[in-house]
Amino acid sequence: MIDQLPEALILKILSSLPTKTVLSTSSSSKEWQSRWKSVPKFEFNSEDYESEHQTFPEVVSKSFFSSEAAVLDCFHLTCGSDQVDPVDVVHWIDTAFARQLRTLVLDFISDDDEYFVFTSRLCNCDTLETLKLGSMIIVDVSSPGSMKSLKTLHTYAWYQNDESILNLLSSCRILEELVVGRSAEHTVSFFTIEVPSLKRLVIYDDNSCTEFFGYTIVAPSLKYLKIEELRCPQFSLNAPDLVEANIAGVSSGINESLASVRRLFLDLSPSETPSGCIFYQLVYLQIYTHEPDWYDLLTWMLERSPKLQVLKLVDLSDFHDVFHVSVLRKVVREPELILQQPPSDLGRNLRAPCQPPNAFFSEKIAGSRGHYSTYDTEVTNRALGDLLRCLVGDNIKSWDSVLCQAEFAHNHATNRSTGFSPFHVVFGLVPRGPLDLSLAPDSWFWLHLLLFFFSLSLTFSFRNDDVAGLCDTAFTIDIDQCESVSEDCKQKVKILITVTLLVKRLS
Repeated sequence: MIDQLPEALILKILSSLPTKTVLSTSSSSKEWQSRWKSVPKFEFNSEDYESEHQTFPEVVSKSFFSSEAAVLDCFHLTCGSDQVDPVDVVHWIDTAFARQLRTLVLDFISDDDEYFVFTSRLCNCDTLETLKLGSMIIVDVSSPGSMKSLKTLHTYAWYQNDESILNLLSSCRILEELVVGRSAEHTVSFFTIEVPSLKRLVIYDDNSCTEFFGYTIVAPSLKYLKIEELRCPQFSLNAPDLVEANIAGVSSGINESLASVRRLFLDLSPSETPSGCIFYQLVYLQIYTHEPDWYDLLTWMLERSPKLQVLKLVDLSDFHDVFHVSVLRKVVREPELILQQPPSDLGRNLRAPCQPPNAFFSEKIAGSRGHYSTYDTEVTNRALGDLLRCLVGDNIKSWDSVLCQAEFAHNHATNRSTGFSPFHVVFGLVPRGPLDLSLAPDSWFWLHLLLFFFSLSLTFSFRNDDVAGLCDTAFTIDIDQCESVSEDCKQKVKILITVTLLVKRLS
């Protein structure tokens, strides 16, 4: 059946299979005895040939020199450093280069600290488009080579010295993607990346060696940057066109270099919180919430991102904590405006900001309101970001300056399946003193609310005129009869509570 397919399609199918499988097809029939020789891909792993009659180098050499492919798309070699002679490896690479190789992948494994040395001689192939250097390789490039077509370089290798890094990168005239992986054993002093054509840069670095000082990056065309586990004392980045950055576990001060990014992903601990930077162009922010006190980073970023449109919180376990534990603590300037010694669960909802969250309001984002899809969660977080920004400002003079934005945020935070927003807002009379932000409770809460009002003999009335368009129903609570509130507090303010009724509307 497969013999009836076009030859080009058969070769494409064979190219998708492991080389060992391709070689085994030569024994299936007479027509297939030489077909494998035209396959333009060689992928060898020494573990696949441990029980063969031939040694691993013999299998590779025989396959290479029997091949009839004029152009090689890929040569992928994975083996133990003690299983091959470096001279043979260089010979195989030279042969592949002579056949206009496009992709070269080298990965060595060794328990005896035996390394393969990647020299200047191997930096000369004008057809090579992708080069990936794995572990147990030492890059010793004494002078720049010529890899005019190379656009992708992934290197987890060691470097003989700082100059080897410069010479390797100088060999790549049109390099667009660079992935750098460094372990604790790497000992170069500076890692300099100066590539005018570079568009994507990824750095994985768990090196804590005191002899390594840091990175110097000059990439005027860079659009995307990802850095994980960077512990060096110095970091210099010159990338004026940077659009997106993904930063995790970084201790060095790189944030000043990210001021112009439009999309930012942060996974940082409190000790790594950035400082001294305003993100004037930032419109999308994603923060990972598994670190303790991650809300400090959230508050800091909200205050310094004037154009933020989308906020996404990943691994968020309790929506309620976002406001009570962080934002409320940051923005409420006068603690006496909050009810003291609350007499019930409702009163605890208006507690002092440093108290722990009350389980009464601790509903998850996928709780009783129904399961939220990824899209719904992102929409909700985006609206939350807008809402927090309009409530957290330090210089708000009146509600008129924030109600429109709060209304827009609330109206765009609904679940597509239920039509409800997952949270409601409770705020004080003073504009910069929001009191609460939490998930909307179930219907039974409203009965509790009415019983609480009745027990305190409080009066409440509709105040739609003052908050027109923000919510369905608003109430003023007369706290003069509430014994738990201090006289000083009563004289200063009467709390205005605005609640958006998303489940059951009071009438």
